[in-house]
Amino acid sequence: MVKITDGKQVLTVTQNAYKEVFKRSGFTIYGVPQQDDTTIAKHETNATGAQPIKPISQWMRKELAEYLTNNGYTPEGKTEDLREFVKKHMQSAE
Repeated sequence: MVKITDGKQVLTVTQNAYKEVFKRSGFTIYGVPQQDDTTIAKHETNATGAQPIKPISQWMRKELAEYLTNNGYTPEGKTEDLREFVKKHMQSAE
């Protein structure tokens, strides 16, 4: 788990959620200067061969459930309904 911030709020999420979802939304690791975060990201990309982030429409149910659980929600219902909820939740967080 890591603490992240967008300058307005501080959240605690998994490393994977940060890399796959929040980082592209402008979140940074809380307490780490911006320049150091960029260096870490470059190192991780080179070391792991990270793939491009998938759009929410391509997320599997497991990924949707992980996102929802990390944000304090219970993943119940059809996969398409979860996908829509995640989209709306991410838009409201911006």
